[in-house]
Amino acid sequence: MVDGISKMKNALNLKKSGMKNYLAIFITAVVELVLGIVFIINPGLGLHTMLRIIGVVLIIAGISNLVTFIGVTKEYKTIINKNGEIEGDAKVISSEEE
Repeated sequence: MVDGISKMKNALNLKKSGMKNYLAIFITAVVELVLGIVFIINPGLGLHTMLRIIGVVLIIAGISNLVTFIGVTKEYKTIINKNGEIEGDAKVISSEEE
């Protein structure tokens, strides 16, 4: 549940920053949150059912993390391509050869 809430917040922040793919992140976060609530409301699920649900939650969490990573990476590349590389002179602050 906590991961779902955190991802929902991150998705909304990404929407504010102008990211186009925030909706996929938000939807997977909502699914994680709902499945977490199911565990809290109905802790008496059978062992087999509980293990299946845990497996589904882990798969959804993995997909959500992958979608988030890919979306943020694409946005980062877009920003770099739009703004160009950061240019400037470099200065050595410390050196072992003194």
